[in-house]
Amino acid sequence: MSFISPNTPFVGKGHWTIPTFVIENSHFIDEVVNMGLKLQEELLHSPHINVQDRYRSFKDEVIRTARSNSTRHACAVEAIVKKKWLC
Repeated sequence: MSFISPNTPFVGKGHWTIPTFVIENSHFIDEVVNMGLKLQEELLHSPHINVQDRYRSFKDEVIRTARSNSTRHACAVEAIVKKKWLC
């Protein structure tokens, strides 16, 4: 059993932020810029697209890309640490 104060604010699922080392990665920035330019072209040439839905998809795609980049970076760092640890 747990007791919760009625004045405690609701805490949802939380949020994920893009790590600084990913934002500073020029490859990631180039990918996001290209995705943004693609979205811009789609919106200019297709006036019947729901902008809010498309923007949501864009943000989800950016997050997927950032998570993928952060995972790759974390694996590379882990491999370096293991290599130094074993030497």
